[in-house]
Order: sequence, then structure tokens, then C-alpha cells
Amino acid sequence: MRIFKIASLIIAGTLFLSGCLNYDQNTIVKADGSGEMYLHCWIKVTEQYDSASLTKFALFNKDSLGNIFTSRFTEVEKIYVYKMNQDSVFHSKVHLSFTHFDSLGLVRGFKNFNFSFSRGPGNTIIFSHVINPFPSVFGIGRGDEEISYTYSLPGEIVKHNATGQKKNNLYWKFKSSDVERFQTLTATYRPFKLEETPKWIYYIALSVLLIVTIFLLRSKRR
Repeated sequence: MRIFKIASLIIAGTLFLSGCLNYDQNTIVKADGSGEMYLHCWIKVTEQYDSASLTKFALFNKDSLGNIFTSRFTEVEKIYVYKMNQDSVFHSKVHLSFTHFDSLGLVRGFKNFNFSFSRGPGNTIIFSHVINPFPSVFGIGRGDEEISYTYSLPGEIVKHNATGQKKNNLYWKFKSSDVERFQTLTATYRPFKLEETPKWIYYIALSVLLIVTIFLLRSKRR
């Protein structure tokens, strides 16, 4: 009965969703493996259907979102579900924090995804995030949905397969039809030191050493 109900919702959804289900994920990972994640889904709906119809879907229902993203590894900070009347676009946003990046795959909302950190050569860390084909994850989709992932990693990026980079921030942007090509988001980085000494400290130390040396040389001449 539960399977039939879910299937009915999916079928009903494909009938009234005129646009594409788009997805954006922004993740900040700290040195200890904890971090924060911001999720954003949006879709354009036809005018003859009201917001109540779309809230039957877990991704656009506040209670369902809270349930599927809450676990012993995660804490949901904020959830927003709203519709922009001027363009009939429905949005859902989730802000969550996590204690262990490797454990995100155990959260119901990320079922069948794989998040991992592993040791690499030369004191590096290999980051990996395996994603699924978009339609099979959300139950609907036409192949032209926009998908984007942003990862802020705690180190100097050595190599990656992202579509863009800005310092230690990596960006993957593609259509859902290209998910297989981006099946695994991966990057190798060299961790930042926990307490990196600012350069000005070295300059001051060098200046003091120089002053002391000059003072000693002058003292010897006297």
C-alpha cells in the first residue's frame, strides 16, 4: 500500500510539473570532518495547481525534510519551503550541520550516495562524493535539470575533476543528463596546518634578530 501511494504521487507529479526539478548543494568541510551543508531545490509549476499539491512531495514538505535529514550525525538548522508568486517557482531550502562527513551516506536523505575521505600519497586527503542519476533519486526528471555542487575543502587543492575552482572552493555544474559523466565528484587536497603562523610573525622575528645582531656587533667594536 505504501509503495502504491508513493508511485501515485510520482505519477501525479509528472502530470502537473511543467518545469524541471533543479538542485544545488553547497558544503563546507572543516579539518576535523565536521561541517555544514546548504541544500536548495526549485521547480516551476503550472498555474492551475496550488502549493498544497506540491507539498505532498518529501522535498517540498517541511516535516518530511526534517525527518529525512535528521540523524545522529546531522542536525537540521533551518528549513524553508516557499513559492515565488511572480514566476510560479517553488523552492525548498535546508541548512544542516554534520559531525562526520564520512557518515552522511547513512542519512536517509542521502541514501545510496557515498561520501568519503581517504589518505592519499604525500600527506594528502582524497575527497569523494558518488552521486546517483537524478531522476532515479527524486522520482521525476526530464534530463535538462540544473545540478550544482560546491565544496569548500580544508586544504590546498592538488587535483580535481570539478568544472570550476576558486582557491579551496570547487564547483561542479551540469545537467541531470550528464550525471553519469560526473558520477563521482573527487578531489585531492593537502590539509592546511591547524595553526599556520602568519608571515608577519616571521618578519618581526627577523627584524628583532637583525637589531640584536647589529647591537652585538657595535658592542664588540667598543
